[in-house]
Amino acid sequence: MIYEPVFTLLLIVVLLGLLQLACAYLILLERKMAAWVQDRLGPNRVGPKGLFQPVADGLKFLLKEQVVPGHVDKPAYFVAPAIAVVATTLGFAVVPFAPVAPGEERGLRFIIAPIWI
Repeated sequence: MIYEPVFTLLLIVVLLGLLQLACAYLILLERKMAAWVQDRLGPNRVGPKGLFQPVADGLKFLLKEQVVPGHVDKPAYFVAPAIAVVATTLGFAVVPFAPVAPGEERGLRFIIAPIWI
């Protein structure tokens, strides 16, 4: 089997990717519902019935020209959004470094943090 820490990190990346994909499509649902309430078409240009709109929005976000104000601290300006995203997504994953049960060897264990607690 795959080396355990590598498997754990891969699982974390996959689950966080699925979480972000779900957020993108929930935003699309919100935009479609807002369009229905306002009696307009809404996002419908990219793909069948606008289903690829989250992909187009993501590409637009990545390919936009970066405008940096002249008076800002550039490292902090670029790192601050990453800190915010990492801090909010870490609430969904707990990675303990202690043994899970008595007698079990130490190592990374991945568990989903229960949202109801």
